[in-house]
Amino acid sequence: MTALHDIDELLPRLRLLGTAELHVRGQVLRNFGGRGAALLLAQLALAPRKAHPRETLIDQLWPDADLDAGRNRLRNALSVLRTALADAGCEQVVLADRDSLRLAPGALVCDVHHFEEAVQRQQWIDARHIYAGELLPGHYEEWVEEERQRLARLAERIPPHLPALNADEQRAMALVDRAGLLARRGAPGFEARAVELLEQAVRQAPAFALARTRLAGTLYNRALRLVGPERRSQFQRAREEVEAAVKLDPLDPRARAMWLVYRYRHELSFAQTRDALLDLAERFPESPVPLNALGIVYTDVGHAVEAEACQRQAHRLEPLNVIGLYNIGAARMNGYRYASALEAFDQVLELEPDHGVAQVGRFFALAGLNRLDEAAAQARRAAETGAIGADELGFYDALCAHWAGRPEEARRLYALPTTAALCEREAAYAVLRDVHLGRWDAALARVQQMRADGDPNLLVVFGSRNGLDTRRDARFEAIARELGWRPLDQMLADAARG
Repeated sequence: MTALHDIDELLPRLRLLGTAELHVRGQVLRNFGGRGAALLLAQLALAPRKAHPRETLIDQLWPDADLDAGRNRLRNALSVLRTALADAGCEQVVLADRDSLRLAPGALVCDVHHFEEAVQRQQWIDARHIYAGELLPGHYEEWVEEERQRLARLAERIPPHLPALNADEQRAMALVDRAGLLARRGAPGFEARAVELLEQAVRQAPAFALARTRLAGTLYNRALRLVGPERRSQFQRAREEVEAAVKLDPLDPRARAMWLVYRYRHELSFAQTRDALLDLAERFPESPVPLNALGIVYTDVGHAVEAEACQRQAHRLEPLNVIGLYNIGAARMNGYRYASALEAFDQVLELEPDHGVAQVGRFFALAGLNRLDEAAAQARRAAETGAIGADELGFYDALCAHWAGRPEEARRLYALPTTAALCEREAAYAVLRDVHLGRWDAALARVQQMRADGDPNLLVVFGSRNGLDTRRDARFEAIARELGWRPLDQMLADAARG
């Protein structure tokens, strides 16, 4: 069993800017078995979602070779590359068939994509840190030159007078990089380690706003899967970190967008938050962050159509980010569009097979489609990968039993000690249990208390398939309407129109 502190070393990282090397499990692989093998891996990594036709690869890598010679060179390069990767502990990185080659989904991460993301988000400190030099120095193939020039033009957008990072900030930046690779996988074990690394970064450079912003975002995402007091503690820590980041760097759109979302939970009205985020999006038109935040706010009040529109626009600005795909799926699911939500979650899991929240989203999408046996199997897969705990698995089994019309089995599962304890810690779960057991007055009292507390988990009560259980009751529907949700019948009509 791999120790938690070693998890980050399992993520192969390909660097092509200023060098050509693969970092994996503490090793640095610089010799990929020759020039052809190195260029082959680079070509696949620069377009990781694409199936590359063999003939196209031959034309790009050996333009002067005839077809038969090119095919032999490609076979040899692929064999040599696979051997070098296997020796470094990276197997099944390249998938090949008779016609094409491609990277296996989630097989490695590449600094070029992180650089492009940083530029798109206008995260200039990140971009400058990642851009360690020109693409594939020493290689002068036509396609390399074209890609090199494109990336150099992106680098020219980095403001020339950024303050230089001091030694502590440089060390903190290295920790932030490692944490980002972990957090993007969206599973609790990876996120816990990411939080540890980001806390180290903040201790290393307390005045470095970027480290605090990343810590706040990771704490927030992690809190969404926690329950009870631990969840509230994580939310509060996230808010404190983002408030500190805003004070250190008032112009950072990511920190300001996060700050507005946190304030929205307890202080600002929906209209105030929406207008502030729209203004932020106008000021930073190339950053997807304000649009992501706006999508979250729309989702909170059940405006699923608007939420998806924001998330799709954000994803166009940052097409390599799987979180954007997940947010599109979440917006669709909370608008009762389960088939298209399932499609989005499957796309996430194709790119990041261990993405925890997408695994949970897939459970609810399958349940919404009444594919309950598949939903139950998905819940078990989520538990096996650590996306949910054993107590949550018991709760999900109870949900499936209720939705399948097996009330006695649902009642038995809800009465299990672990499930009962989970419901005592987490009000949203208790609401659903009480609704399913016919304890409507108790469920209503919990919802009213959640509303008074500003509990963001009201989305769990009114969104997804759960809304079909709770909002059929006029008293729950009235609270949903007061919070800004569309009427349930209107949302179902929107979903039917697609």
